[in-house]
Amino acid sequence: MSDFDFMEYMISGKWQFEKPRLQRMFMDFLTKEGYEPELDEQGDVWFKYKEGLYSFRVYDDDPGFAGLRFRVKAELGENLAYAHVAASKTNGSVKLAKVYVRDGNDDEAFADEQLVVFALDFFLTNPGQFKKQFQRMIGELEEAYDVFNEIMEQLCSHEEDDQE
Repeated sequence: MSDFDFMEYMISGKWQFEKPRLQRMFMDFLTKEGYEPELDEQGDVWFKYKEGLYSFRVYDDDPGFAGLRFRVKAELGENLAYAHVAASKTNGSVKLAKVYVRDGNDDEAFADEQLVVFALDFFLTNPGQFKKQFQRMIGELEEAYDVFNEIMEQLCSHEEDDQE
């Protein structure tokens, strides 16, 4: 890269969105907030919040785009179809979060386990902006979790009522 290209690169701000830089930013922020973040082999930054395991993901193909994830292991068994319905209904009723169910039917990597994933994706127009929104993002995921569980409860109790 020539000196001119390097200056253009720095001026454009693209350097701010390089994956290692964003990973370090997430790690530093979480450490300062009292979490103990860890970087996994895919480059996701994991941390515990309350009882849950959360992660920040920076995408290789679009590092100006990131996601916050909360994953819950689930043993859905006969309720797998209800979980998909509950995820769809939750997606229609919460603002920002998306909910989806991962299992062996969707992805061989999850052949032995089922997960319900609560996801919130966001653009990083200014890399540090997420710091101001962090608690709100966590709150959105918690809201999606609560709504999903309420819907699952309704669906499962409705089936029990039908069986009586």
